[in-house]
Amino acid sequence: MSYALDTNVLARSIEEAHPMHGMARHATDSLLAHGETACIFPQNLYESWLIATRPVEQNGLGLTPSETETHLQEFARIFSLMKDVATIYAEWKSLVSQYSVIGKNAHAHASSPP
Repeated sequence: MSYALDTNVLARSIEEAHPMHGMARHATDSLLAHGETACIFPQNLYESWLIATRPVEQNGLGLTPSETETHLQEFARIFSLMKDVATIYAEWKSLVSQYSVIGKNAHAHASSPP
């Protein structure tokens, strides 16, 4: 069976000081140990970048873009990354990496023209 992971599970799995860290790690480890498929979507990775790079004072993890990229690569390696429009994730990742975008700006939406 396949299970879609929530972004909170990913965030808690890298936030060792969080009370839910152990539970998040146990849940994903258990799924994988039982041969289940744990799925993530590009949206999970966008949201994880936002949470991880947001300052601690703003309810984020305060990680650098480089540290965050390492975690995202690990998520994509361990879990099944489901398809989205292929170019969206590649372009987003290129932009946030190239410009070291952090926090909310990594998830910003362009405003509509008047």
